[in-house]
Amino acid sequence: MQSSNTNYPPACERALKILDYVASGADGRTIRDISVHLGIPIASAYRLVSCLASYNVLRPSRRNEELYVIGAKVSLWASSSQGMGELIEIARPFMKDIASSTGQACQLCILSYDAAVVVAQELPVRAIAVISELGEKIPINVSAGGKMLLSGYSDEEVDRFMRKAWPLVRKNTSHTVDTMPDLIAQLEEARRRGFSIDIEEYAIGIGCLAVPIKLQDGSVPAALGITGQIDFYQSQENMDSAVSLLRNAARDIASEKGG
Repeated sequence: MQSSNTNYPPACERALKILDYVASGADGRTIRDISVHLGIPIASAYRLVSCLASYNVLRPSRRNEELYVIGAKVSLWASSSQGMGELIEIARPFMKDIASSTGQACQLCILSYDAAVVVAQELPVRAIAVISELGEKIPINVSAGGKMLLSGYSDEEVDRFMRKAWPLVRKNTSHTVDTMPDLIAQLEEARRRGFSIDIEEYAIGIGCLAVPIKLQDGSVPAALGITGQIDFYQSQENMDSAVSLLRNAARDIASEKGG
């Protein structure tokens, strides 16, 4: 395949065309699909896809490893382009303090087109066995931060979002909510309490807790949360302390961000 503009490096243009082609496929694309679409040898397609996957802009689908889908790095690029860079920079010191004081991973979560995405995180000294990948698209029903943000939407906005998000919903554990009425009930509970919890919905042995970051203009661009071993979340004292800590940090982040 010849470059459409001889001033562009062919490999670079091919890589961009691969990303565009993969993004247009709901279920992903195989290396053979990419080879045929670009009109290049399958060996060349394999090398290009391998390179893109090594930088996490493509990744194998969890449902079929022969299919490649858009990777987590693209979500991080998107969040930066949406003005999240400054908020992440402001939040980072608070997140480090929270991770240190709670022994939990601290995460900053946003809503993307059809899922929740962790755009920043700080890890505690003690390793956590299961944690969402930075930039990974997380189905809304297994994300405490995502549900916290969605709880602030109007009924009409929730309906529009869920039409896009529902195909990604999956039942990770026996505790996972995977029906619309149950999810709506969780949103109502999060709205009432002002925080959202996840008790072994994302993974067995893991709990999560999230609060909204509400700016001065009333917008809620992100949720601030923690995640870690379930025993932490089975203590009411821990929960009360963590909610207070997260709320204070969210207030200070919003104050520093302004807007």
